[in-house]
Amino acid sequence: MGLNRCFRALVAAYLLAFLPAAVLAAPQTERVYLSGKGPKDAVAWEFSVTGGRRAGEQTTIPVPSMWEQHGFGTYNYGNEGEAREHGHYKRRFSAPADWKGKRVRLVFTFPAK
Repeated sequence: MGLNRCFRALVAAYLLAFLPAAVLAAPQTERVYLSGKGPKDAVAWEFSVTGGRRAGEQTTIPVPSMWEQHGFGTYNYGNEGEAREHGHYKRRFSAPADWKGKRVRLVFTFPAK
């Protein structure tokens, strides 16, 4: 056995013998989706848009989806120019009780343009 491999084996044995299991355990990542992952499991979110069709109307739409496909904003696919409206989404949720005292990160992802 090479010196480097032997050294790594000794370090691993030491860590397993003397460190508590909690220190060695890798943090577990838990994912909770507040929206769906696609059209079949989309979740209703509160929604309004600042301009175009149905501007200012307070309603719900499925997430993920495209608000233009639900009759909101400026439908300009294939046309020149860029729509200037903004969509406002809101979703209420309760954090599970077992999250208390844990580090929690909310991550928002958007599709690439």
